[in-house]
Amino acid sequence: GGVVYHSRYVEFLEIARTEKFRKICPNFFEIMKKEKIILPVISLNVEYLKPVFYNNLLFIECNVFSLSALKVNFEYFIYCCKDKFHSERQLTNKAKTFHCFIDSEKLLPKRVSKNFLDLLNKIK
Repeated sequence: GGVVYHSRYVEFLEIARTEKFRKICPNFFEIMKKEKIILPVISLNVEYLKPVFYNNLLFIECNVFSLSALKVNFEYFIYCCKDKFHSERQLTNKAKTFHCFIDSEKLLPKRVSKNFLDLLNKIK
């Protein structure tokens, strides 16, 4: 197969982040809805170290690297793996996404509760 187009990596990051949220708290998105929070990407950076091909198996690490009551930032490491057990990983990409907590009704920045921050701290 061909080389993965560069913009597809943004989708990979979103999938990794979403799966991480689900892993730490199965009802994470219900909590966000209840607290009237959305979490848009305000900036991102991707480093393309090696090409990834369409049939490659990928493993993506996603962690919080900065967190406050107003924003959260994630870092990602994308690996190409020999098999589904993630053996013989080869780092292909590094990325960071920067997010701001936004009130879903007012569409303005919003400070989140300590409970919500504690939940996100589990991602570190």
